[in-house]
Amino acid sequence: MTSSDMTSSIRNVGEVLQDALTIPIYQRPYRWSEKHVSQLIHDIIHHQDKSSYRLGTIVVHEDEDSKLSIVDGQQRLLTLALMVVALQKILPDSDVFKDSKSHTSFLQSLTISNVTSITNLKHNSVIIKQRLESLKNDTDNHAVLEKLAHYLLNHCTVVFITLTDLSEAFQFFDSQNARGKPLEPYDLLKAYHLREMKHESSLIQTSIIQSWEEHAKAEGSLKEIFDDFLFRIKKWLKHEQGRYFSKDDIDLFKGLNPDEKDLPPYFSLYKISHHLTDNYNQEGMRKIDNQHLNYPFAINQIVLNGRRFFESVDHYIKVLKVLESHCELQHIFKLIGDTDGKNRKGDQYTLNLFKCVLMFYFDKFGDYQLKQAGDLCFLWAYRLRLDKQSLQMASMDNYAKKANSLFFIIHHAIQAKEVLNFIISPLEKCNATKMGKIEKIFTDKGLLKNDN
Repeated sequence: MTSSDMTSSIRNVGEVLQDALTIPIYQRPYRWSEKHVSQLIHDIIHHQDKSSYRLGTIVVHEDEDSKLSIVDGQQRLLTLALMVVALQKILPDSDVFKDSKSHTSFLQSLTISNVTSITNLKHNSVIIKQRLESLKNDTDNHAVLEKLAHYLLNHCTVVFITLTDLSEAFQFFDSQNARGKPLEPYDLLKAYHLREMKHESSLIQTSIIQSWEEHAKAEGSLKEIFDDFLFRIKKWLKHEQGRYFSKDDIDLFKGLNPDEKDLPPYFSLYKISHHLTDNYNQEGMRKIDNQHLNYPFAINQIVLNGRRFFESVDHYIKVLKVLESHCELQHIFKLIGDTDGKNRKGDQYTLNLFKCVLMFYFDKFGDYQLKQAGDLCFLWAYRLRLDKQSLQMASMDNYAKKANSLFFIIHHAIQAKEVLNFIISPLEKCNATKMGKIEKIFTDKGLLKNDN
């Protein structure tokens, strides 16, 4: 990073809050808890006797129009702003706030639409007001708080870092987060693909972020669809290990932007599909026939940066739900669910392997002969489980990425019948325990000799 890419200075909180900073939509929601808020207030009070107190680092990105967006420090800065607003309300006539409007420039410049952020900000503003009110003493209700307000605005400082290169800003963000919660690979992908959406309307961007945040919730599907499915399938198709999705693997989900110029010839097919899909859906006739054309995603295709990336994630989350509830596959999921050893790690790996190869088939051939395809995928995946007394993730990895695995039959097949004609070789014996009816099915189909 060159010196022209970054400037650094020590600034007091009052100065920083005079900046018209914005919080970009790729940022996480505001989630500081009561514990975080109380600790910050306690630290400031505890250090009031010092000449100054450093509150950490704020990292911002400055774009071509000199607009400043917060890359790191959003949680702390929002909480500090809430403190200043609370103190202003308690001390409306204090000289500390003679320049009161400028001290709230930061908050006034914000547009926060995330429901989680709004809820937490409202909650913490109440907590902060209660905490500050409790500091008043009987003799002089305002002296203690005026002292605190003056110290907060003029003697509490931050290291204020401005970066002009956004990719460098995110690298800096990542390194700074070693002191707190590290960025997940999904956070980096979210930021990357949002940067590829500059030409999209704010309405589209907001809609995409809201959908992403829903999937990203603790009970959501974002982590599962990346960690257990998309990442593994993509890695196995490259004959590589697909064990743990990390920040080192995010390039798997980066490609080309169909709205850019000078794209390579091989990308023409994707570019045409991208624009034709949009043009079809935007035609006036759609208001009459109520038809909608979905972009034809494929797991093994080149990633389309920007909006299509987010749409593809949403698409595959829906695909997984469709498969798990499909009437043609319920006999398999019931069979697996009734197995005594279903909660063992090895059995969970096998179930994931089955779902991955089933998803890959469905992605390419849809629901054509889905019951037969589901049975084939089940037998192929659970052959590995019956063959191993204890199934480790490495065994699943090696089985899936072999050149003769069912993944590569599907990958190279032109018609579904090439997949459905796949021959599964019999096992000499079952080395696994607690397999119940699964073992019997293999025996009945002649795929398990089991002469014992």
